[in-house]
Amino acid sequence: MDNSTLIWVLAGLFAVAALGGILFFARWLPSQQSRQLRDDFGPEYDRTVSLFGDQTRAEADLRARRERVSRLNLRSLSAPDRVHYAEEWRQIQARFVDEPSAALRQADVLLAEVMRARGYPVEDYAAQVGDISVHAPELVGDYREAHAFAVQNEQGDITTEELRRALVKYREVFGALLDEGPQRRVG
Repeated sequence: MDNSTLIWVLAGLFAVAALGGILFFARWLPSQQSRQLRDDFGPEYDRTVSLFGDQTRAEADLRARRERVSRLNLRSLSAPDRVHYAEEWRQIQARFVDEPSAALRQADVLLAEVMRARGYPVEDYAAQVGDISVHAPELVGDYREAHAFAVQNEQGDITTEELRRALVKYREVFGALLDEGPQRRVG
């Protein structure tokens, strides 16, 4: 075998190896990204895939949420603000005994206040849910359920037990926003 043939054989082998590597990474990288999104968003990942009915579109939505939140100017609450909001929450819980419906309305308003103070936009409920899903995916289901109860409350079609459940769920989300403990930055 002369040098020219050897060079062509080696070039061919190199091209086949390079193509194999490209194909491997083309299949491996998306599955790694999917796995990372699934880990980051937890049950919210499965919910979003089910909602979209398509993994690719759902993952694009989750990545868009992450990108949107990364552009927000989020900030921690000052110690005096945390004390103030915690006291307001305590008063709401105490008011629940005598005025459960009013207490739930106030909890909904207070949660929006805390989100606004942290730098979250609160004008659009769907955006709020998406923002919470990025930092506290384990609590976004609680937020959705509590908000659904709050809407029912405004329509006057809710039981005292549902009001209680809503307040408990709001308390979990409120605690995460106030203390910043359960929250985590993903991505």
